[in-house]
Amino acid sequence: MVAATGIELRLDRRADEPLYRQVIAQVRDQIVSGTLRAGDRLPSERALSDALGVNRATVVTAYEELAAAGLVTRHVGRGTTVLAPPRDAEDSFAWAWSETLSGAEERPGLHTILDGIAHTDRISLEAAEPAASIFPVEAVRSIVDGLLTREGGRLFRYHEAEGLPVLRERILERYRARDVQTAGRGVLVTSGTMQAIELLIRALVSHGDTVVVESPTYPGALDAFRAAGARLAPVPVDRDGIRTDVLESVLARTSARLVFTVPAHQNPTGAGLSEARRADLLRITRRYRVPLLEDAIYADLGFDGVPLRPLIAESGAEHVIHVSSLSKSLAGGIRVGWMIAPQPVIDRVARLKQHTDVNTSAFLQHIADEAFATGLVDRHLETAREFYRANRDVLATAIREACGPAVRFDLPRGGMALWCRLALPGTAREFAAVAQRHGVSLVPGDAFAVGREQDSGFRLTFSRHDPETLKAAAARLGEALEEFGRRPAPSRVSGTRPLL
Repeated sequence: MVAATGIELRLDRRADEPLYRQVIAQVRDQIVSGTLRAGDRLPSERALSDALGVNRATVVTAYEELAAAGLVTRHVGRGTTVLAPPRDAEDSFAWAWSETLSGAEERPGLHTILDGIAHTDRISLEAAEPAASIFPVEAVRSIVDGLLTREGGRLFRYHEAEGLPVLRERILERYRARDVQTAGRGVLVTSGTMQAIELLIRALVSHGDTVVVESPTYPGALDAFRAAGARLAPVPVDRDGIRTDVLESVLARTSARLVFTVPAHQNPTGAGLSEARRADLLRITRRYRVPLLEDAIYADLGFDGVPLRPLIAESGAEHVIHVSSLSKSLAGGIRVGWMIAPQPVIDRVARLKQHTDVNTSAFLQHIADEAFATGLVDRHLETAREFYRANRDVLATAIREACGPAVRFDLPRGGMALWCRLALPGTAREFAAVAQRHGVSLVPGDAFAVGREQDSGFRLTFSRHDPETLKAAAARLGEALEEFGRRPAPSRVSGTRPLL
């Protein structure tokens, strides 16, 4: 019996029940009986472990379980405090899932963007999503009707994890036409580019490994790397793409496992990797023997109509892994992506894929194959590029008129977004909160960053809306900017120096 700590506990070291479970049961009984009341503080972990003569981890585990059950609350610096006891039966209490779902504090990331898609109370400039208004409904309807007539129920069968053979060959043919040497390389069909990235991380990255990323960059990739326990090393991006001089210094002082880049119409900046930097990027990553992951999802969305040459088309690109999809070129809901990589990588990732979704939707794969075979993808890209170019110009002009020099940006030559910088004191996240009150939402720069290095940046997408809606959004941003600029000086928090 231990009572010196303010609670009475009796541990039986000969019992089958683990010691931490005995602590949980007895503390819980005292809360239910009223011996321990709401607001009472439990002993510190160290004090109780010393009093009981047990390892501190025993007490830590017990306290965590009690918190998960909603019986206590834990705060750094304030210790562990009893909550109100259950009102009904001893075995009935509210389960505190927020405590049970352990892990690091959730950061801004892909959910920041996706959560805004369904909002109807404001104009959302968050998601980089193809416009529904230009989706080729009748052409896709014709494809689906033809497939159902020819294939019937065979459309919905299981298929190999690598993807439909006809679609895989079709994808490789498209890359051969872009001077990609496919000998020794294979293709894996995935449920969008995000799954390709996730699977590759599982194959290459272990907890504690260093991954080099651009800053700013795609939030979904950052989320995936963090979930794998990777240490992220940011490298800045300017109008010519990733700063290869900084990359070389980072690789020289770290044992990086992977470098992630978006070289074509970079997300979110819209930058295109220059020829000189392409050569440097391949040379540096080869020299340090670090695999290079190329996300080319925006490569076909250049407003001059010329797809940017993939890195895997260059000589000396044997260490490059290429991912892309139809999510930006056709529709976000057509979850068909692909990975092109050396065959050993494809074989390994295909085995991992078997344990996730078995295979990407066969129905969608058939649609994708027909969309390529009939020329629908290329025809639609012509329409989409013109639509997005016109929208870019509308939004850029409207932002300049409404916001003036308080918002800076470079005009992108492709993609779906403007990457903007605040020229006023304060962070983009603070500005986003003001903008939301004015009926427009945007993605603050911290969603695209490793740390605080992008706090003054924010992304505005122009792909989803019609020109009048974009003009209205810009006008609202101008009003929000006026309010933001009138805030009292003490409330302003200056962002860190931008990397661009």
